[in-house]
This record gives sequence, C-alpha cells and structure tokens, in this order.
Amino acid sequence: MATADYRTYLGLRYQDTVADSVQLSGHTFYGAGSYDGDNSYVNPNSGALPDEVRADGKPVGEWLGTDWKVNTKLFDRQSVQAQVEYRQPLTTHLFDENHIFGNLASAEDPAARKSVGVSAGSSLALVQDVSLNARIRLDTNTTGYEVGMEHARQGGVRTGVSYAAQQISDPLSTSSAWTLQRRLTKVNIGVPFLSNRFTTAFELQYNDIAGPMLPEGRRNFVLGNLSVASGQLVRDTRVSFGLQNVFDTRGVNQTGQAIPFMPQDGRSLRLDLKRTF
Repeated sequence: MATADYRTYLGLRYQDTVADSVQLSGHTFYGAGSYDGDNSYVNPNSGALPDEVRADGKPVGEWLGTDWKVNTKLFDRQSVQAQVEYRQPLTTHLFDENHIFGNLASAEDPAARKSVGVSAGSSLALVQDVSLNARIRLDTNTTGYEVGMEHARQGGVRTGVSYAAQQISDPLSTSSAWTLQRRLTKVNIGVPFLSNRFTTAFELQYNDIAGPMLPEGRRNFVLGNLSVASGQLVRDTRVSFGLQNVFDTRGVNQTGQAIPFMPQDGRSLRLDLKRTF
C-alpha cells in the first residue's frame, strides 16, 4: 500500500534595507509535515526545506516560529549573515476533522521542544563565478557547521561541493548520551533548459551517522536525489518534480524508530509546489 509524506507551510515575510549595504529580513510562520527532505541542490535560495517543517523523528509535527536575519557586505567580494530564530511546537489533533492549527504545547508535553537558535555565515567570491561559503549553527538541541564551494557559470550551469558536521541531542532523554552525530559530504550539479526557466539537477550524498540508538553504533550510506524539472510554472508559482533516493537505499535503520537523517521508505517520488503572494 502506497503512503504519502506531506508538508505544509504558511508564512509572512518582511524585508527592508536599513543602510546602503545592510538588509534586514524576517518571517513568522506556521509549518507542519512528516517528510524530512531537502531541495536546495536545485535552488539554494528557496529549495531548502525549512527546519520548522521537518518531522524531527516524529510521525507528524506542527510548529509556530519566527526568525530575523541581517545580511551585509564587508568588502566587494565578501558578504556575511547573522540570524536568530525561535521555534514553538504545537500539540497535534490527528482525529479532529475540524482542526486547522494546533494548540501551543505545554512544558509537560513530552513533544514540547521549544528552541532558540542562532546562526552565522559568510560567502567569499574567490574568482569569477566561484564562491566559498561557510556557516555555523547553534540552537537548543543542535550544533553544526558547513563549508562548501560553488561554481555558477554564466550559462546557468551550477556545480557545488560541501562538507557538514552536525550533532543533535535529545533534551527529553533520561540519558545524556542520547546524541546523533552526522557528517555529510555533498556533490551536486544543475543544468538549465527551456531558456533557463527550468533546471534539471542531481545531488550525491555520503552520510556517516553515529549514535547509541543505531545498531552497532554507526551507519554510513550513499544517497542520490534527482530533480527532473524545477522552475517557474506560471507567474509567482514554482514547481519541482523529481526522484528522492535514486539508488533505493534501505535497511540503514533497523531500530524501527524514526531517526533524523535516516532514510525510511527507500525510493520515492517528490512533487513541490510553491506559490508566492
């Protein structure tokens, strides 16, 4: 029997230029979902699945939150960003057909995972069309960093390589040793077509995950993600269609529990629709 993962996202954004080279932006949102995916290899600006709609190891989840970001240029070739964010989980009403939004989860709720996070990043243009990117992140349960290099040609072909390390702890665990450590190496390429309106992209990932919940304490595996077509369908509407986990990687999680980063269902189709108002 086929099953479908889902996610929804509703947000209100604000953006303003407060100085010649300083931009301030923020957004407040509601998000829900059961799918932990990422489409940033297709579109690095809008393709990343926001953290607030990730399942975070649970069958379903709902979130409210807000974040604010400052972006400025230090020199002609270097820009820096700093961001602060807040996440508030909601209690879920699975069997209430009239339910639209959840209630704020209380401190006594085991699913309550309120978090405040900060992150900072920098992008440095090395030579023409080549940039070096770095980012660090720290919140209530997660620490991590990522470094990468991207080459964007004038014809629209984009290639990139990156390395990231991340550690997630569970504040509700009775043992302080409940920690997942992930090292992720990614290589991707995107090729435009139809007058650059659409892009075909492929991403290759090598995941190395360690933690006490995993059999033998460690798993490493390779994932491939393919976007057949991604781009502007009509005005203000973007669509993306592709195949996740092309190599049908399975069996890396034998605990029977939903663990972040670990593929659960093997190969799957993915359809994204984004509408901007």
